[in-house]
Amino acid sequence: MAKKKSSKRPGTVYYAPGSPMAPRGSQTPLATLRWVLVMASFAVVLALLGAYAVLCTMFWQNQWEMIFAVPGSAAAKVTATPSSVGVPFETVGFRATEPGETALTGWWIPAANNARYAHDTVLYLHGAKASMSGSLPELKTLHQIGVNVLIFDYHGFGASGGPHATEQQADADALAAWNYLVQTRRVPEARIVAFGSGAGASFAAHLAATHPVGALILADISPTAHEIFEQDARARLLPMVLLQREQLDPRPALKTLRTPKLFLAWKAGSDAQTRADFEAARVPKRFADLRRSPESERDAVLRSFLDETVR
Repeated sequence: MAKKKSSKRPGTVYYAPGSPMAPRGSQTPLATLRWVLVMASFAVVLALLGAYAVLCTMFWQNQWEMIFAVPGSAAAKVTATPSSVGVPFETVGFRATEPGETALTGWWIPAANNARYAHDTVLYLHGAKASMSGSLPELKTLHQIGVNVLIFDYHGFGASGGPHATEQQADADALAAWNYLVQTRRVPEARIVAFGSGAGASFAAHLAATHPVGALILADISPTAHEIFEQDARARLLPMVLLQREQLDPRPALKTLRTPKLFLAWKAGSDAQTRADFEAARVPKRFADLRRSPESERDAVLRSFLDETVR
């Protein structure tokens, strides 16, 4: 019986499929799979880095939204005027610091001619979460004790122009209001009391650090920007030390400021931050917890402070 001829060529070495002894060239399918996995992993890493970069950019550009009311929102609108609480007022407008800037809108609340502090003026800097309509109770109290008051809305609030507020812009707006009082209203610098509430406390402290205000009142001081950002889980993932532009921290100014200072805890939940900033501030300074006090006691505290400072 004839033998079947082998198809294998003499001198040729053959390996079983998948043999670890096989040359690399024979493992092309496995090498291709590894390459695909490496490239897929690389694409995932790039996508994650891209998403992280987008998140960082959004925080860099929009961190003001975590501090200030958004222009056009209900909180940023003027919904009531001093007349609704029985306080006379005049609507005023003045330009921001730079020539040609959009006008800022505010209220001038005059003291009676024979009022106790008819020659003194409070420059009221409201918080960041509402327009000046949110400060009507405080404006009524100040009018009752007999002092002139100027309050205005920052850029992006109420009828004031501009796209939106930032800390830097609010500081510039506060300076514009100061210039309006000194240059247009002819109020002596020593008779101006900077009164900052909430985030406005930082703007008032910054103003007092660079201009000779007669006295400084800080009420219901808001947390710093860093503390606000720390409350957001997304922000905690970011390198805030590199991205944070808003500071909202009055303490650096308060530590060196020689201006007489009154710290007020006026609203519930405001005492801890206000007291901490009081402790950090340089003398002369006073602290008053008025959260549960009657209106008469609030008036007495304010009058006592003004008697010691601007009168």
